[in-house]
Amino acid sequence: MGAALYEPINVYKPVAPDIGIVDGPFEYLTVAGMRMPLPFTTRMTVVRLANGDLLLHSPIAFDDALAGELQQLGTVRHFVSPNQFHYAHIGEWQKAFPGTLAWASSGARDGLARAAPTSTSRGISRNNRLQNGEMKSTRPRCRAASSRSSYSSITLPER
Repeated sequence: MGAALYEPINVYKPVAPDIGIVDGPFEYLTVAGMRMPLPFTTRMTVVRLANGDLLLHSPIAFDDALAGELQQLGTVRHFVSPNQFHYAHIGEWQKAFPGTLAWASSGARDGLARAAPTSTSRGISRNNRLQNGEMKSTRPRCRAASSRSSYSSITLPER
């Protein structure tokens, strides 16, 4: 039995106040230049922050109609990549929404550095975090807080 999409795709689906999901098209993993034969589904989470800005977690492939739908919900401001596999489409979204911030875990930053050595930091330290739609600086309170799960903003190179 083959994989199935979670229809409809590229449509915002609210799951709670100020949070929803968007299921995207199939993606295929490419290893050493070879496209693997097993597709996997994609899903983006959309969060409306207290100030009305939108945070897109694990952005799926960019779609004009979806971007228009999201603009009706708020101002797209933040993109979050939780790991090295979820940054693939951030550049497409940033191109459509200039001036936005991309947030990446250290694993994603490391992957970007290997894939695109010209990628640079926006000067935001690992001790910054997003809170109530505002950037807040905080010092890690425990060792785990400063582990690979820390986030900082990144700038993706033009493709």
